[in-house]
Amino acid sequence: MIDTGSQWTALVLVRHGSVREDAMAGGRFNPALSEDGRAQADAVGQRLAEAEFTSVRVSPLRRTVETAELIEAHRSRGPACTVDPDLVECHRGQLEGVPEDDPDVRAAWRGGTWEGWPGGERRTDFRERLRRVLAGLHDHPGVHLLVTHGNVINELLCLAAGVSGCAPFKPAIASLSVLRTDRDGVARIVAVNDLWHFDDVLPQHLAP
Repeated sequence: MIDTGSQWTALVLVRHGSVREDAMAGGRFNPALSEDGRAQADAVGQRLAEAEFTSVRVSPLRRTVETAELIEAHRSRGPACTVDPDLVECHRGQLEGVPEDDPDVRAAWRGGTWEGWPGGERRTDFRERLRRVLAGLHDHPGVHLLVTHGNVINELLCLAAGVSGCAPFKPAIASLSVLRTDRDGVARIVAVNDLWHFDDVLPQHLAP
């Protein structure tokens, strides 16, 4: 795993496993993991079984909590998992649970800002709470495991990359991404969408 010494803080970002196909997902809808999702989380747990973490933090939604529990089942030591409300998915207001291909959802994404979500969380507020996450963890050197959501991971990567626009990254289900900050608070991207805990990762990504 990452050796931080005394001057680095590393964040290992895990996106939750998949949910049932018939479940209303996205935003703050709160479905459980599907059987596939549980298997995906178990694979992440096997991958991280020997890793040493300074803290383990999880979004309060069910799909992330279940993912974290399955990861923790492979770990015999380390800190207990802590629920962090700042890691919750963005709130889409009236568009909660609406499919991604819906014209209103697509229009909001094209605007490049959360301001387009009617009655939902503002992009500036979403970004600010994730700045709090980065700032808070920077004060605690070590390696921190965060089990969270696609938009949260995307925004953290955007902050590290200095990108102000929307969604240049697309975190895969049950993927690992890693950020590292130095003692001056400068964040760097170490890894994005690491899926090597899945046996079929090469066929999946190299197929035409």
